Amino acid sequence: MRTLWMMTVLGALALTAFGAEASAQFDAPDVASPDARDLFDRGIQLASEGDYDAAITEFQKALLITSSFPAAQYNLAIAYERTGNVEQAEAEYKRTLELEPKHALALYALGSLKFKQKKYGEAAGYLEQAVEANPRSLEAYFALGTAHHNAGNLSAAKKAFNRAIEIDSTYADALFELGDVEYEICDRSGAYETAILTLQTALRRAPGSDKAYLAYFQLGKIYLKQDDAKKASEMFDRVIQLRPDLAEAYYMKGSALAKANQNAEAIQAFRKATELKDPYGVAHYQLARIYQKLNSFESALREYQAAAADPGFSKRAQANRAAQSIRDYLKKMESQQADQEEEEEYDSVDDIPSSDFEP
Repeated sequence: MRTLWMMTVLGALALTAFGAEASAQFDAPDVASPDARDLFDRGIQLASEGDYDAAITEFQKALLITSSFPAAQYNLAIAYERTGNVEQAEAEYKRTLELEPKHALALYALGSLKFKQKKYGEAAGYLEQAVEANPRSLEAYFALGTAHHNAGNLSAAKKAFNRAIEIDSTYADALFELGDVEYEICDRSGAYETAILTLQTALRRAPGSDKAYLAYFQLGKIYLKQDDAKKASEMFDRVIQLRPDLAEAYYMKGSALAKANQNAEAIQAFRKATELKDPYGVAHYQLARIYQKLNSFESALREYQAAAADPGFSKRAQANRAAQSIRDYLKKMESQQADQEEEEEYDSVDDIPSSDFEP
């Protein structure tokens, strides 16, 4: 989930980068000759119209006239990135830094590229420089925290998110991501008080955020770990109200209901999860276990088979063994039933009076 948040923030900044960089750099005195500025301006216009190849040509012409033109160099990099030429884009971002080492947007963009490549340590390195260059950038601190989070550096992630919240106490993305970090930190010790407080604070400060469901989800997981199935189920109901399309919410609600031995309701929740997500091996597996507990062996077999068919399910081997065990059991029961019916048939013949028996 946190990767999705990061992509959303990075995307929002990228959409405005051409215009933002143009206005920021255009007023700088003696940056470029009038001809280079005209070409740069045309490149910005073409880029805003989506003609990135033509924009690249104009930015390159501007740089031929004035080689020390950070705005043109940076926007050239963006244009390359928009065309999918990531390698060239990275090279142009780095050339921008050669011209202006503390170019915050170029540092941010490089951090974004490395994040997309799942090189979270490198991403964090560029983003650390970005927040140093622009200490008031909420997006940069959020991106930095997310990079550290993905790299497993929870203390550094917590520090970055807290810094963003210091700048804006209602910044929803940072509030809810901080709650997620606190959950992971507390999960290591089993003491969840700080995580609960952080998540509740996020909900109080940004109640209308489209990220609120994430806080309810984490609270539900905490209450489930604390064996409070009722509270957990209530939290997952909140998630479902906000995100009725989220299969994982139905799965977790099913887990809470199963813990409370509300098997019929748990079956409904797990079934809904499998309808929303296919394949969903773990949900099928939990369904199978409930059916087996209820001695509904044919239904259990069907669900174990569905679980084993999910290539991403980590317990496929266990599901296959359970399915085979049930098949063996059903076969044995079928054989015993056949033997019993045969015995009953013989008994019925023996019970007929001899006077009525016609060979």
